[in-house]
Amino acid sequence: MQKLKVFLLLWMISGAMSIYAQYVFRHIDVTNGLSDNQVRSLSMTPDGLLSIRTTALINFYNGANFTYLRHNVRDTYNWKYPGVHKEYFDTQSRLWMIEEHNLSLLDLKHNQFVNNLSAIFRSWGIETTLKDFFVDASGNYWCLTEANFLFYYCIKTQDLIQVIDGNDDLIRKHGVPCEVLQQNDSCWIALKSGYLQCWDMKKGCFVKEDEYLIGRIKKQPRRLTIKSTSDNVMWVLYDRGVSYCNRKTGEWKDLDIQLSPDDLLTSMDIDKKGRIWIGSSKSGLRIVEPGVASVIHLYGIPLVTGETIHNDISSILVDPNDGVWIGLFNQGVCYYHESMQKFDLVNKRSIDLPDENIKCMLEDVGGSILLGTTKGLYRYFPQTRTVELAYPELANELCMNLYRDRHGRIWLGTFLGGVYCITGHTVRSYKYKNMDARSMPNYNSVRAMFEDEKGQMWISVYGGIGRFNPNDGSIRLLSQEHPEIDAYKLVTSISIGEQRSMVMSSGIGLYYYYPETDRVWIPEIDAPDDPRFKHSNKKYNCIYRDSRGITWYGTQDGLNIWNTKYKKLDTFYMEDGLPNNTIQGIVEDNAGDVWIATANGVCRVTIQDENSAFHYSFMNFTFNDGLQGGEFYERSAIKADNGTIYLGGTRGLNIFDPSKIIYNKSHNNIYFSTLKLFNTTIKEDEAFHGRFILKKPINQTDRVFLRYDENFITLEFSGLNYVNPQQTYYKYILQGFDRDWTEVMAKDGLGRVTYTGLAPGTYTFRVYSANNDKLWGDQAGEITFVISPPFWATIYAYIVYFFLFIAAILGIIWYVTKRNKRKLILQQKEELDQMKYRFFTNISHEFRTPLTLIITPLETIIKKLNDEVLQKQLASVYHNAQELLALVNQLLDFRKLEMKGEELQLTHGDMVEFVEGICHSFAEMSANKMINLNWKTSFENLYMYFDKDKVHKIINNILSNAFKFTPQGGSIWLNLDKRTEDGEEVLMLSVSDTGIGIPEKDLPHIFDRFYQVTDKRKEGSLGSGIGLHLIKEYVALHHGHIKVISKMGEGTTFTIFLPMDLRNEKEADVFTENENVLVIDSRKEKMSVSDKPTLLVVEDNNEFRHFMVEQLSGYFRVIDAPDGEVGEKKALDNSVDLIITDIMMPKVDGLELCRRIKTNIQTSHIPIILLTARTSDESRMSGYEAGADEYISKPFNFDMLLLRIRKLVEQQERRKEEFHRTIEVNPSDITITSLDEKLVQKALECVERNMDNPEYSVEDLSSDVGMHRMNLYRKLQSITGQTPTEFIRSIRLKRAAQLLVKGQLSVSEVADRVGFNTPKYFTKYFKEMFGVTPSQYTDKEE
Repeated sequence: MQKLKVFLLLWMISGAMSIYAQYVFRHIDVTNGLSDNQVRSLSMTPDGLLSIRTTALINFYNGANFTYLRHNVRDTYNWKYPGVHKEYFDTQSRLWMIEEHNLSLLDLKHNQFVNNLSAIFRSWGIETTLKDFFVDASGNYWCLTEANFLFYYCIKTQDLIQVIDGNDDLIRKHGVPCEVLQQNDSCWIALKSGYLQCWDMKKGCFVKEDEYLIGRIKKQPRRLTIKSTSDNVMWVLYDRGVSYCNRKTGEWKDLDIQLSPDDLLTSMDIDKKGRIWIGSSKSGLRIVEPGVASVIHLYGIPLVTGETIHNDISSILVDPNDGVWIGLFNQGVCYYHESMQKFDLVNKRSIDLPDENIKCMLEDVGGSILLGTTKGLYRYFPQTRTVELAYPELANELCMNLYRDRHGRIWLGTFLGGVYCITGHTVRSYKYKNMDARSMPNYNSVRAMFEDEKGQMWISVYGGIGRFNPNDGSIRLLSQEHPEIDAYKLVTSISIGEQRSMVMSSGIGLYYYYPETDRVWIPEIDAPDDPRFKHSNKKYNCIYRDSRGITWYGTQDGLNIWNTKYKKLDTFYMEDGLPNNTIQGIVEDNAGDVWIATANGVCRVTIQDENSAFHYSFMNFTFNDGLQGGEFYERSAIKADNGTIYLGGTRGLNIFDPSKIIYNKSHNNIYFSTLKLFNTTIKEDEAFHGRFILKKPINQTDRVFLRYDENFITLEFSGLNYVNPQQTYYKYILQGFDRDWTEVMAKDGLGRVTYTGLAPGTYTFRVYSANNDKLWGDQAGEITFVISPPFWATIYAYIVYFFLFIAAILGIIWYVTKRNKRKLILQQKEELDQMKYRFFTNISHEFRTPLTLIITPLETIIKKLNDEVLQKQLASVYHNAQELLALVNQLLDFRKLEMKGEELQLTHGDMVEFVEGICHSFAEMSANKMINLNWKTSFENLYMYFDKDKVHKIINNILSNAFKFTPQGGSIWLNLDKRTEDGEEVLMLSVSDTGIGIPEKDLPHIFDRFYQVTDKRKEGSLGSGIGLHLIKEYVALHHGHIKVISKMGEGTTFTIFLPMDLRNEKEADVFTENENVLVIDSRKEKMSVSDKPTLLVVEDNNEFRHFMVEQLSGYFRVIDAPDGEVGEKKALDNSVDLIITDIMMPKVDGLELCRRIKTNIQTSHIPIILLTARTSDESRMSGYEAGADEYISKPFNFDMLLLRIRKLVEQQERRKEEFHRTIEVNPSDITITSLDEKLVQKALECVERNMDNPEYSVEDLSSDVGMHRMNLYRKLQSITGQTPTEFIRSIRLKRAAQLLVKGQLSVSEVADRVGFNTPKYFTKYFKEMFGVTPSQYTDKEE
């Protein structure tokens, strides 16, 4: 009997504890965004928001965040209401807020308080002041006046009906009405004494009354609440008690509630299951289960954090999703939903658990659970939720593994404590001596135990896995027989594999062992391509084989699933739905779902076999579902025989029965909370950039109209997931912009989406929400955005554009017609001009040949004539023929310019010297016409880039015109200067005359082609209208400009401005000469200074000489001299390959220097290039007579000079190659002067005479030719490219080759004939020169 009492006591305690654990709340206060913690009342708005009235503000909570409204005292209705806070919602989305002294009305459609409530009451027909107010379930209004009259205003008929007369004896006897409860067409009205009357709303009269509560309720109760359950039971709460009545039987009962004298009942509500929730001011919360007379009393409110709140309860609200809200007097709000705590948590806060680190578990006989902790082995009793130390011998052991063998023995593996065998109440220890934490192997550190099919026990210790003998405790490591597994020193789990194998998993991989055949199979080595193991992570935490034959591999980084049926491996990570990538434990429930314990949360995997494939869906659970906050331990997951699953971790034990988990089945709707434009929150009736976008709150708005430049939109919305806001899912689409739905999980419960750059148009945003258990709502939140186009893209604008387009078409037609007419006129004029061009061009080409046949013979005749008179007459003919040729050339130049064929050929030169030369060419004309020609410049020289041909034609043309139109005795001035324009230096060249001048009307046109100035005074001197046009175009090619100033009868001044910073655009090493192209690769010029040819530059102008040295130094080794005398000395003292010299120099001029060089045997081989400003044929002839190899006029094209230098150097090199290539030497082929030819001929003769003399030396040759040895060395080196010694040897070898070709002598005889002492010496040099031995040479020639 005593045992039975103890059992009943324990059963009652465990029942109470389980009930207590069932009700766990989430706490919400100011830290979560609540305005203040002093909650006075709670209500739920029609669109699903929680309304929380505090002492400061009205808070609206959407599960993710709060919005607030401040109560304006001026908008209240003052009355003498003495009761508690109440709220009612009517059918017009208005919230009636009742409190002592004040009645307020909030319009939720506009989020504004309604003022002047008296006017509303008067519209109903109530003229007197109210003192209480009610709204029934149908939205009808019940009004109690100060005179105690109760009126009923029907919203359907809009009639005001008097229900109770304030002067009735009933009021005096039982007090005024204090609560109204509507049930269908009846309405129960409770008076202060507890007297109840039932008003029939159809009949318009009272039909029932009930006096049960009279005497039980004080005359003036502060609180009186009436609620009705779905089974027609009416519950009445008053200050000191609760009574309920079955309306079918009429039976009343009182709820047994014990209250202290200072305790009061404050609030009551009923959930969908019929549970009655009762709040009090001092004694906490009471819950009455349906059909149960007893009361569950929670003195404190247990929280999910393990804490408990003790506070006055001011309000209780059950929302439409059956969530229970508890308003606390000064500690905020608590929320409960039966789906919140899916997992029971056992830890130090819930029971007396000595250690929360649950590392391993095993179900024992009787249903108790053995808990292996870091402080010993404990036994947990699920029925009583109690824990005790299982075996005193195992206290403080760090447990690692629990295993039961086929004999029922329990094996406990520990860390450094060895292994224990538990049989009944007997504990046997297997602890190995002489082993510490650093021992290897360490048999005292046990990670896993396993029994194979033959009953052989296996043990995993630090050092590997081995066979375990329970009789003597001996261990034989498997690695001793299979050294290939020696690296797997820490096997963390042993499981059953295919074909009776054992699967050993570790931190570096896994391997299989087949006990029957004693075979080890390592997938990574023996089958690297096995699809089961084609994943990245090899650190296995657990392996599980479920009822379907699917193998689950839990690793440190991801979950790998191999299904044997379809031979397919699937790998999953957090992005695929897992709560965490570290998999700690895997267990299958009775329904076939697989539960995954990770380092941060638990996941339920549901498997479906469809379309020849397994499909996996994930549902995650977190701390908010009742899980412990810490990490779960590896392999600390078991399923008990009754289907309960236990998960051990660092902060206790989670227990749950998957079949009894209550899921959140609420279909959440969408609540739009915020609209932002360019990150600015848009509120109703607030202007944004001068206009009102929202007239109602965004959640009350269906369409939003925006301008084209208001297209940066942000929407915030909530799924009203109050159960677990941190796991709220959304899928949304902006129709008209997005192509597919986007699914996201909002970790703070608030959905956010931003769209930028939306084009004008209509867009509909649709969004669905799913709760924490991923049950999607069936109704989408929807809002439409209409973005208007800019005014230039409206229909009216397009109409205007259409008419403008028509006008533009008509205008274009008119313009094209007019342009075509003008074009036709221009085309006719152009055709006429082209006819002129073709005529002049053809005539010019036809003239050139006859003129050449006239000028050339005439020039010869004049030179041969001795008759001065006839010579003078022919000279006049010759001069006019030259003038005619110049005109012909001018026409050809004009034609070339018109065809865009003219390009600048810039050369660097002295402009002063160049212009002066042109001026001197007009000296004879000046004398003949008796016109004074003046040349003036302030510069000695002026170097710049210019096109000498075109500048010559410009100056020549202007001077010719000046002489043409200046009368005898007049003057012409040619001035050269420079100035600065726009920060750049320009050359200024002016030609002034004292001629007849140009009429002012003709000045703007004188540069037009074919334009002729009509002047009767010079009718015989009219030009072709081409010359000045050419001048202007040539100046423009130089990027310059020309000005003209003229006065009739006084003269004309032409001023030309040319930029001085012109540069060659093609400074590359590519030159074109006529049709022959020479390409010089600058990269091949990267040679040492000693390998470069040596150039001597002789120039008396220091600036020009330095320019030449600087430009040529990139390609050659350059030495310079200031005059001919110094130049001659440097030519004698240095090995010079080419000389460039000016003609006009002090001391020794260029022509004299050329003669001396070419007549001196030491230097006669050096090519010479003459540079001069003289361009006449006589000057050229003088240069060539002096022995010059090239004659170039200044200014010259530097690229052309560089090309000529290279050609002359190449000619020298070809002559040297010719000497090396032929076996018969012809002196004229390898020399350029007769002096050099004689020297080579003489040297050949000397060597020939001494051909068979092996003692003939360089000194002998120098003596025979009459030259110093050093001079002979330079000479032969320059002409043949060989030293005198090499020259003698090459002549001997060439003669030897001739003798060998004849074939009459042997090699030894030939060697002797050509002066070689030994055949070996002869063969060596012969092979060096000809590439073959003398014998091979003979055979080849034959």
